[in-house]
Amino acid sequence: MSFLELSHVDKGFGPAADRYEVLDDVNLSIDRNEFVAVIGFSGSGKSTLVSLLAGLLQPDAGEVRMNGEVVTEPGPERGVVFQNYSLLPWLTVASNVELAVKQVFPEMSRTERREHVQHFVDLVSLSGAEHKRPHELSGGMRQRVSLARTLSMRPDLLLLDEPLSALDALTRATLQDELVRLWLEDRRTVVMITNDVDEAVLLADRIVPLTPGPNATLGPDFVVDLERPRDRTTLNYDPAFVRLRNRITNYLVDVNAESRQLRVDRAVQLPDVVPADLTTV
Repeated sequence: MSFLELSHVDKGFGPAADRYEVLDDVNLSIDRNEFVAVIGFSGSGKSTLVSLLAGLLQPDAGEVRMNGEVVTEPGPERGVVFQNYSLLPWLTVASNVELAVKQVFPEMSRTERREHVQHFVDLVSLSGAEHKRPHELSGGMRQRVSLARTLSMRPDLLLLDEPLSALDALTRATLQDELVRLWLEDRRTVVMITNDVDEAVLLADRIVPLTPGPNATLGPDFVVDLERPRDRTTLNYDPAFVRLRNRITNYLVDVNAESRQLRVDRAVQLPDVVPADLTTV
């Protein structure tokens, strides 16, 4: 049995008469400790998929299961790192992390909690910034705080909803390396949402494309069998990397072209109405 499963999941929004079907018949199985990247275009339903996995949304049809149990609500065993950091601006770095720790581990003493928080602040390389508030931090540092807060809850499943997309290229590359380091040390199950093919190949064990919406669904798996650790400075010279990146890119281009043509074919034909000539009245 897989650690995480989506079985025939559908999800839409809006009233029945004007409903927008976001996801249609989504099926996915993920093994424990696997790093899976879901890649797709903007508006294809990637964040909706994360919300379903996190228990923030419930499917209209089908099931989401984790450890064989149906996911019906959010829980600390499923940690989410969002794109927009979601930090409380009046709290320090340490206090933002501690807030999550208090909720998940209320039995910890104050000393244990302080040591636990410091461990995860150090883990994301924020030592010395414990007393700073979010407005005093760069975008990359804020995302590190968000990651430390989520990791401090010790989730069995880590959900990353395009957490690096708003960062500059240098900061993004640094945090990509941090994510790999943390995953190799801790070996949690990770599902990462991204729209960057290179990022997906660099980080993941397996890449699953999400087709354009509406009625988006998951495409074929692309297994990343490149040896770890992966060096970004040499990957572009690796024929296996180039072939895999081209296969994924070509698939996404083709499926997007098919989706565009389908939308054109389904376009509503307006009636051929000629306005009345009011100049003769």
